[in-house]
Amino acid sequence: MRRWTVVVDLCLVAVCALVAALLGQDANWDQLQYHYWYPWQLLHGGFTDPDLYGGRFQNPLPQVPFYLLVTSLPPVVAQAVLGAIAGTAAVMARRIAARIIPASGGWLLALSTVAAAAGMVGAGFRSE
Repeated sequence: MRRWTVVVDLCLVAVCALVAALLGQDANWDQLQYHYWYPWQLLHGGFTDPDLYGGRFQNPLPQVPFYLLVTSLPPVVAQAVLGAIAGTAAVMARRIAARIIPASGGWLLALSTVAAAAGMVGAGFRSE
């Protein structure tokens, strides 16, 4: 049974990576402003005038790994990597569901996987 849980977890991550790669690169305002522009400014000598940013300044350091990922890999590969990272949330959801669902054996694996899949189809998960 333990082997099947690992297989299911890897499948969840792979499905998320595949779906992210198929959906393609996102280019919304948040993506361009906070996740791309701020790290670019930080790494290229920006942020010289703090009065320009006022109350909307955000620390760009947490976005630097994302910036380095999307600038160093092809867009499809970067999306797949980001999807795989999001897929770890589906794995955690499945494992939490496996702890609280009152079943055992194959039923537990099936029901916890369905619970994780239900969490993966929401708009919040898809946008991440």
